Amino acid sequence: MKSYVKIISIDLILPGMELAVAVFNDAGDMLMTAGSFLTEKSILQLQKSKIKSVSILAKDRRGGEEVSLLRVQLDHQMDAMFSHAESDGHLAELRKLIHEYRLRKLT
Repeated sequence: MKSYVKIISIDLILPGMELAVAVFNDAGDMLMTAGSFLTEKSILQLQKSKIKSVSILAKDRRGGEEVSLLRVQLDHQMDAMFSHAESDGHLAELRKLIHEYRLRKLT
């Protein structure tokens, strides 16, 4: 299952969540490393350090039908954005690159 990075308020984090990015305090000291799993104790320490939010790894739980719908929506968006690109080879290439990039983000 694919993961993505999500920024979450310190008030909403839960034990067991995995940090996607290291957490630093205002002085630049590293409090937790990327890949660390939050515990009740570490959450309290982050709150005491006045950390407002953290980046966590979240699992993508979208089903196949939802991803298919998102692909169709992406195709329509790209067609609308680049409707004039057929006559310009550079724009057509740009459309292709952006489309491929966004498809990789979906799957």
